[in-house]
Formats: sequence, structure tokens, C-alpha cells
Amino acid sequence: MSQANLTNTISFINKASTSDLNSIVDAVNKRRSAITNQASQKFSVGDEVCWDSLRADGAKVSGVIKKINRKTIIVSVTNNSAGNNKNGNWRVTPILLSKVK
Repeated sequence: MSQANLTNTISFINKASTSDLNSIVDAVNKRRSAITNQASQKFSVGDEVCWDSLRADGAKVSGVIKKINRKTIIVSVTNNSAGNNKNGNWRVTPILLSKVK
């Protein structure tokens, strides 16, 4: 989206009625769900993945996918390279994950 389009969109939102805002929120939620679904489809149970985690002080965390839910992916983290004892099952949004090659 171009900066001009974004500025126009924000301007419209600032002037929108409650009904218009409700429609906008619904559209945003549907788009976010579609993006999450699309990201989830790139993964399978058993894939090794990694991500940068704020819970682990910004360290890269890696693990193996145990389960793929509708909105999140359950990743089993063991032998965490960050060395911060954040092992166990983590619930991670798919857009944060990258496959480990």
C-alpha cells in the first residue's frame, strides 16, 4: 500500500461512523485471519522452526512443531540455545516462525 493510500485510509477512519468502523474492524480481522492461515499452511507437525522471542530477551529460539491450531502453532522447545531455561511448549503465531534448514 502506498503512503498516499494509507493516509487516505486513516483520514477516512477518522471521519467514519460507528457502523463504518465496525465494518472496517470486521474486514481487518478477516484479513489477519487469512494471513495467519496462509502462514500456517507453510508448516507441518515435526518441522523444526525458529523465531526471535521477547520472552527470551530477544534471543532466537528454536524447536519442533507439535501441533498446528487455528491461530497458533505449538512448538516444543528443548535444549534452548539462549540458555535462559525457557524450555517447554510455546504457543507461537505462525507469522513469527521460520523453518530451520
